[in-house]
Amino acid sequence: MKLRTLTRLSAAAGVACLAIGGVLTVLAPAGALEQERISLSEAGEYVYDFAPIIGTNPGPTVDASMTVDSTVCSGVGCDVIPVTFKRPPTTDEDYFVTVVLEWSTTEIENVPVQGDTAVNDLDFYVQNDPIVEDSGPDEDGFAYKSATAGMPERINMFSPEGDFNFFVVNYNGVNTGYRLKFNVITDDLPDSIFESLPPVFSGGAAPAPRPTTTIPAPSFDVAPPPTVDIAPATPPVADSSFDTGFGDGGESLEDQLAAPEAVTIQPVAASRPSAPSNLALLFWMAAVPLVVVALLGAFVLRRQKALLPGLE
Repeated sequence: MKLRTLTRLSAAAGVACLAIGGVLTVLAPAGALEQERISLSEAGEYVYDFAPIIGTNPGPTVDASMTVDSTVCSGVGCDVIPVTFKRPPTTDEDYFVTVVLEWSTTEIENVPVQGDTAVNDLDFYVQNDPIVEDSGPDEDGFAYKSATAGMPERINMFSPEGDFNFFVVNYNGVNTGYRLKFNVITDDLPDSIFESLPPVFSGGAAPAPRPTTTIPAPSFDVAPPPTVDIAPATPPVADSSFDTGFGDGGESLEDQLAAPEAVTIQPVAASRPSAPSNLALLFWMAAVPLVVVALLGAFVLRRQKALLPGLE
């Protein structure tokens, strides 16, 4: 009778601890897998700082198209950053967005095969949201990507509009945080921006062949050049734009050079899953030995019934 009572009490206590532990685990604050959404709709430069990425992600070493997406990439080894682009209201033509991924690391020079490489290496992938399965130059679902062995990583986006998912993957090493720089360019496009774009954007059609010309035979009877009066008709007047300014604001060149455009730096707090509370862990730890005692007691009671059928 004592063994049966102990078995029943252990089983009841174990079930109670399991139920309480499960409830506390479910009610614990859940961490989001995504960072805060970034929305860009104006020309200019924007800078966002992010917390460290914990652990490494095996995706790039296996198959990034299978292991780097919004369902697999989580807080361990990879960050998902939703980004929304809207056409700047100041332009009706094509525009570009350059995105630079920076982080703190040291460079190892002359590594065999790879050359210079970073101790902590981050990679950079961009997908449409919702994803377009055959997008990108490799038709693997990544509209843009930059996965080199160095720092920084850089991509150039051609007139992006709509929602995208930016994946920052910790390829190897210990990460201490990273920074994303967005530069929305609507005019004065630099020539270097075409270096990482598809060939269709890197130049126009082939130039037409030059017409052949016939060079006349030289003549050695050279007449003296005519006398030319090079004196100006009116005295030259200095350009006052350097003092009064080149634009509508009237600022001088020195004032414009001394006041560069402001850069907006917006820190983004990383949100990661919270660990279960100490109280929930205590109930889970108590449930295990109680369940074991209950199972052993039930086993012993069955053995006794088998040996002594009349025992109650």
